[in-house]
Amino acid sequence: MRLKGKVAIVTGAARGLGKSVTLALAREGADVALADLAAEMTNVVGEIESLGRRGLALKCDVSNWGDVQNVVTKTKEAFGRIDILVNNAGVSHVALIEEISQEDFDRLMDINAKGAFLFCKAVIPHMKRQRYGKIVNVASAAGLVGIGALTSYSMSKFAVVGLVQALAREVGEYNINVNAICPGIVFTDMWVYTAQQPGVKYFFPGKKKPDLTPEKIVDEIAKQTMALGRPQTVEDIANAVVFLCSEEAKNITGQSLSVDGGYIYH
Repeated sequence: MRLKGKVAIVTGAARGLGKSVTLALAREGADVALADLAAEMTNVVGEIESLGRRGLALKCDVSNWGDVQNVVTKTKEAFGRIDILVNNAGVSHVALIEEISQEDFDRLMDINAKGAFLFCKAVIPHMKRQRYGKIVNVASAAGLVGIGALTSYSMSKFAVVGLVQALAREVGEYNINVNAICPGIVFTDMWVYTAQQPGVKYFFPGKKKPDLTPEKIVDEIAKQTMALGRPQTVEDIANAVVFLCSEEAKNITGQSLSVDGGYIYH
């Protein structure tokens, strides 16, 4: 097991991609604290324990500094250390810049960018003291290239990539690796929501939303934009996260790893 004896915090861990990342870390030997607002966290803890690892469910609004500090404190009290942080919590919104409300914009920035910043701020002192840490922020292909009708989402994910690059420089001397994973399209609850928004029409010829299920809409977007012509799975992303948290990636830092089926080349 590549992560035996390690302790991880995963945000947005109750469902979808976050759940998959959480269980992948546990299968590799890590104990995991889950930070989320969804009740399904308790079910995931049960799955972690069935793998022979320890799990801890902690309610958290990632944009609230008090909640973030509580997660870090409770994790340290329960498990004794913090080795890994995966900032996965995120939301999306599809709209042209003149269509998105200030409230939706603020929510995107609060969860996607501020949430990652606050958790990094909270765990770094612990990682510095132990002179070891792995931080993986889930960004997006939209954090590497601007995508029309995802203006605010792209902005939030560019911020995540910038955080990774700057923080890697800041904490490298303490043997802390900071990287990002940039998925393309992963069919989770987020994409079910995205595929049902009126703004998804901007991804199709004639700016007309096709009469398809959310899953078929995602398939069509992938066919049009990705070299491999298919969406990614939660397992694809989780495997990449595990790699970046392992000693196999000990000399990788400040990087944004695209796992997007050949959408962005950089």
